[in-house]
Amino acid sequence: NIKKQYRKMNVRVIYALKLVQENDQLRGSNHITDSDLTSSYYFDSTQFSKVDITLILGYDADAEYGSILLCRFHNLSPELKYGMSARDLLQDLQEHLKNDGLERRRLGGSSGYVTYSKEFKKLMKTSNSSPRCSKGVIWLRDSTNLKWNLYYIGTKDNEASCKYTYYTNPKPGGSFVMKPEMYLKYDFLLDYTATKALTASLAKAVEAAVKGRLDIKQLSICPIACNEELWQASATRDFLIHFLQHSTVSYTEFQKKQLYYQFYAANFVTFTLVMHPVGRHLDVFADGKPSLENRVCFAFNLDKYGQTNVSKTGNGYGRGGCRMGMFCFALLDWQTNQRFRRQCWTDPRNAELPNSASQIARERGHTHERLRPALWNAFMRNGSSIHLPPGVNRLDDL
Repeated sequence: NIKKQYRKMNVRVIYALKLVQENDQLRGSNHITDSDLTSSYYFDSTQFSKVDITLILGYDADAEYGSILLCRFHNLSPELKYGMSARDLLQDLQEHLKNDGLERRRLGGSSGYVTYSKEFKKLMKTSNSSPRCSKGVIWLRDSTNLKWNLYYIGTKDNEASCKYTYYTNPKPGGSFVMKPEMYLKYDFLLDYTATKALTASLAKAVEAAVKGRLDIKQLSICPIACNEELWQASATRDFLIHFLQHSTVSYTEFQKKQLYYQFYAANFVTFTLVMHPVGRHLDVFADGKPSLENRVCFAFNLDKYGQTNVSKTGNGYGRGGCRMGMFCFALLDWQTNQRFRRQCWTDPRNAELPNSASQIARERGHTHERLRPALWNAFMRNGSSIHLPPGVNRLDDL
């Protein structure tokens, strides 16, 4: 264990040897077995009363890379404004969801084993899940028990071939882009969104603190995810400085903070609302690159009949993790996909190019424009004038 003062914060770092490797046979399961107990570490946050942050690093005996198993911010407690409740927050987050509030395709196993649940029946009847609301569509349970394979004949006259798609176990919730006004209504989102960058900074500080010490294993901690997180935080700062220099509006310091995180969230973050007990899983991201994942949990009391009085919430206890009679849900965020494109579009070296992030922000007077295909195509017309991000040699690689 190492204890270090980090920007007036007491940080405890714990190194944990990984005892169990990835096991595909366990993916999707959320049952606890005897072998789980003998190969697990028990973490009790109440034993760290004088610690602000606990960082648990997992490592293999012969590896030079470390994984962030947990970075717990003990004193960062999300507070809702007076008169607002966790139930209000849940309903506001639900308004962001697509596909009738169902998470339909989540790789890795977190949605659990496929079941004949009411969410499954709802998915079959949803118009955009399959042609003709599943009439004439064959649903087959996959041999992994983690997804449904769908086969159907094309709906167009010239499509006589068999079509294929798939869905994982449907669950209430899903991924979304946070609306910018949420940062005005729920102040805690500002600090919440900052914690991934803070964690990446902390990982770098730990590497520097233990460098050269023979009594502590030398690890490179999540290098790709941490480096990209720090780059994105720096790029957002440069973007905001450029935006404020060209703005005719005066902003308070708090408003500047809101502008910063509205831009950061719009371009570098994807959020997910989780309201179900997750299965064992290995996170899979769309671009195949690693990412830090942030999580904050909320809970509220069920009524005397065990109901949430909120529609589309699934089972009576949600994600779980609280005492009986409570509904728990989690808000997650991680780095969004197409990262090289977003890094290029937001790069301060490209700030003066037409249709760059900075140019669009000046034109529209706000910082929460998100990169979309049409906007990217317009930006790409700048051709050889575009500065490429590190690791990219050609425009065609973006």
